[in-house]
Amino acid sequence: DDLIKAVDAAPGGAGPVMLDNHGNWQGIQFHSWLGIPPESKTPYLIWKHLKENWRGKSIALPPKPQHDRPNWRGFLGSQLALYPTEVVRKIGPIDENFVTGYFSDDDYSRRLHEAGFSVTLCPGSLIRHQGHATSWQFPENRLERINEGRRIYEKKWGEKLGY
Repeated sequence: DDLIKAVDAAPGGAGPVMLDNHGNWQGIQFHSWLGIPPESKTPYLIWKHLKENWRGKSIALPPKPQHDRPNWRGFLGSQLALYPTEVVRKIGPIDENFVTGYFSDDDYSRRLHEAGFSVTLCPGSLIRHQGHATSWQFPENRLERINEGRRIYEKKWGEKLGY
């Protein structure tokens, strides 16, 4: 419901919070601005806090890192994000140049921003994301594939990523 409400309120994309087994969100520790108490270090306590405090709410993600959030990745994890058909028709599908899968999420969210659409996070909608589950099946070149995705993104957008 939160994702549908978010795209109805501000056309664009909306996505859930994806936590891994360590309570990290897409590889980045949750920031204090989500109001997660410092003592909530386990995934269960983080999930509990987000469910209790963020159900039915959303956050518009900024297109670029903000001064108070220098490592902020203002993108949606595309695995379970919601993109209305009219939005996808306007900006197109995920860029197939990101053959490694890495950074295609960043690119798609950036394309949403560039086209004037919203990119909205719904912290009360949570999923458990088994980070790198596919890439760990091919550990010999995992880092190479991550770096290749980064190179594709940076070349496409003409700027270095801060993360």
